Amino acid sequence: MSIQNIITNIQEHGGIQRKSKFSVNFVVDCLTDDGGLRTVVERNLNSEELEFFIPPTQVLFGGRKIELMADRLTGPGSGRLVPINPDFSSQYGVMMTFPIEQDFKQFNFFNKWFRHLTVDSQRGAPTFANFYDNCARNGIIQVNYLNYNGEPVCGFTFEEAYPVQITQLSLDATPNSGTATYDILFNYRRYVVNLPTG
Repeated sequence: MSIQNIITNIQEHGGIQRKSKFSVNFVVDCLTDDGGLRTVVERNLNSEELEFFIPPTQVLFGGRKIELMADRLTGPGSGRLVPINPDFSSQYGVMMTFPIEQDFKQFNFFNKWFRHLTVDSQRGAPTFANFYDNCARNGIIQVNYLNYNGEPVCGFTFEEAYPVQITQLSLDATPNSGTATYDILFNYRRYVVNLPTG
């Protein structure tokens, strides 16, 4: 294939997707009433609706594969592997890196989300198992790849998503050490790829 053919193919596809062109939205619906969180989590978290929301600077998530099972038939080689289930690699979760703001408002929001997942906010007691259906199960994360005009071209919808870990925070007194960030690991049950139509 010639260089000109490669250039033509790239142009026909609208260009090559840039890693830095993406958006992230959260839908959180916890049936709680603590510290004003209820009014926040019932909304779609994006920069247009919540003034304090600063999008992550990096997003990492696992791929997908098919779970296989050997059919145990005799014969040469290792036998056939039969596809049985999709595997969304959710054990790796979705890792997002967020900048730390001076007022820690967004950081505090995620801390509240953590608390509501593990503690009954009205009684201060550990939650019952069915609370999963009332809070954790309702979480959705939408990650969109954007074109050069900022329009979504492909989306990944993570269902039953909720935060499970805030990684260690790091302070560094050396000059030009950069901005402070924190990583949050989100669990999810599965994700759906929303490809463009046409």
